[in-house]
Amino acid sequence: MVIIDFPDGSDWYKANWAFRQLCQDAITRFPDASELKESLEMAQAYGLLSLEHQEHKQKGTAEALRLVARETIQVKIKGWAGTHPEDLDGQNQYLGAIQELLSLLDQADNRGTA
Repeated sequence: MVIIDFPDGSDWYKANWAFRQLCQDAITRFPDASELKESLEMAQAYGLLSLEHQEHKQKGTAEALRLVARETIQVKIKGWAGTHPEDLDGQNQYLGAIQELLSLLDQADNRGTA
């Protein structure tokens, strides 16, 4: 499991495969964002991405994830469907996980915490 930890105490915890896909999509979407890539690779290694701090790095990561989540829901980014076109159940699970993540990101943004 991998956890994204939000400042308000909310957590998004999902299977490693879902987080790896999200990271891959974000890194592909932002190929020149070395800090984002480093942050996501560290999160994969440790199983935790903390968005608790208001540092620029975490704000940038949250914004990148928000954009990737929106574009995935809009089917601009294929996500799991692009890498596993035969896995319809996995695609549904991934899309649900991404919708949940976007909701948490938007809630945190509305509170001014992510």
